[in-house]
Amino acid sequence: MKDLWKYIVSVGDATSQLVGRLLTYTNTPNESISGAAYRRDGAVKKVIDWVFSPLERNHTKKAYLADLARAINTVVEAGMRVEKGEGPPEAAKATLADPLDHRISETAPFYEMHWSEFEKDITNNRSHLDDWRHAAQQADWEAIVATYPDEVLRHIELNGTVFAFSKALAKRIRDAVVQEKTRRNTAAPPSGHGMNEQGAQE
Repeated sequence: MKDLWKYIVSVGDATSQLVGRLLTYTNTPNESISGAAYRRDGAVKKVIDWVFSPLERNHTKKAYLADLARAINTVVEAGMRVEKGEGPPEAAKATLADPLDHRISETAPFYEMHWSEFEKDITNNRSHLDDWRHAAQQADWEAIVATYPDEVLRHIELNGTVFAFSKALAKRIRDAVVQEKTRRNTAAPPSGHGMNEQGAQE
C-alpha cells in the first residue's frame, strides 16, 4: 500500500511538472507547480495551499522541499558533492545530515579492510542503505583517504573500495588513493645512498 501511494504521488508530481512547464509557470521540467508557487510567494501559492488545506498544511512549501530533494539526489547519484553554503534554510535541511558523514570519516579505514562488517551495517534496512549511499556520495574522500594507513591504500588499489555505490564514486575514491600514494612517495625523504653522518661517501 505504501509503494502504491508513493507511485501515485510520483505520477502527480510528474503531471504537475508537465503542466507547469507547458504553461511556462515553472522554470524547468523538474519543478512542480506547487513548488514554483512557493518560490514566487504570490496569490497562486495562497490558492493552492487553501485547496490542499483539507489534506495537509503548507502544501506548497512541502512541494518546494520535495523539488529540492529530487534535484539534490540527482546530483549526488551522479557522483558529485553538495556543499552547504549560503541559501534558504530549507535547502540546507534538504542536504545530508552531518552525523553520518562524520561516521563515514571515522569508520572508512576499518570498513575498507572488513567488507563483511560494512555489509552487515548497511543492509539492516533500505532507508539505512540509502542514507549510507547519499553520505558516501557527498563525503570529502580526498581528505578521508589522506588519513588512511599505507596498507589500506594498497588494499583499495588491489581490491577496490567497499564504498562503490556507483562507478563514478568508485573511480573518485581510487583516484584519491592514487593521488595520496603519489603525494606520500614524493614527500618521502631520499635514502642516504651510503653517505655517512659527515656526508662523505662510504
